[in-house]
Amino acid sequence: MKAGELTAELLRELSVIEEDEALMKKALNYGQGTEKIVKGDIWTPAAGWQQMETDGRYAAVKKESAAFRGLERLRAIVKGYQYWLNRYRVDSTQPANAKKDEKASK
Repeated sequence: MKAGELTAELLRELSVIEEDEALMKKALNYGQGTEKIVKGDIWTPAAGWQQMETDGRYAAVKKESAAFRGLERLRAIVKGYQYWLNRYRVDSTQPANAKKDEKASK
């Protein structure tokens, strides 16, 4: 190895590059706590970048993962901002500004 050269093997040993790296676009069903991979690419030292094969099925988000913590945070945001999230709904039985009008009249 020449000075200044880093091989994939050395980078793996230094934990800079893992054996397989993946970039994924995911869809999330926050109500059920599931996600699916919409599109993804995997990199391996031997083959380089290759497109992932996806089955399109939703799977449960693991409780120990960062995705689960993000899901819990998203649920809290949805709970706290119902008016803002539903302000343009056309299927609502209550007008979007009804809550706002109730608060103003009190």
